[in-house]
Amino acid sequence: MGGSLALLTDFVGLPLESWISDNGNIDDYTIFQIILDLLSCLEKIHAHDYTHGDVAIRNVIHRNDHFYLIDFGLATMLQLHPDPCQAIIQDYNGLCQIIGIIKFGKKMSLLELIDKLNGELKPLVATIEDANKWKITNEEKWLEKFGAKVKQLHEKGHHLPRKALLDITENINIL
Repeated sequence: MGGSLALLTDFVGLPLESWISDNGNIDDYTIFQIILDLLSCLEKIHAHDYTHGDVAIRNVIHRNDHFYLIDFGLATMLQLHPDPCQAIIQDYNGLCQIIGIIKFGKKMSLLELIDKLNGELKPLVATIEDANKWKITNEEKWLEKFGAKVKQLHEKGHHLPRKALLDITENINIL
């Protein structure tokens, strides 16, 4: 508008918190699908050199059988961050917090989540926990490596048939 760039959200849908309470106990396959949708959202945001800045369950909606991130009030351009890699990791840390809330009903550290998860969600959380420790000597290479790992997890999830996903996720530990 007037030569200024803006991020617009045109989705209207049911908040994830309400969707969870309406649907009761969410099975692991559905959790995996929620996370795949949100991974796709984050990939697009980061590919356009932005960070969401507030990935949380309150900022997820359900619409047309998909889940989307909303509320870009804290979104910023990556180039404005003193440490863009850390800003991206924070978005993914928020995604992991969503997993803990959906699956276990509370916020959990990445290590707590890794200990509790045995299914397909475990490698995602482990990748993000591991990336928190990577030494950043070359920001571009770090972003390329991390992006490739996330994309691999995302693509793997979309190529798994429903039965395979259920087999993979049925072994998730319950508290």
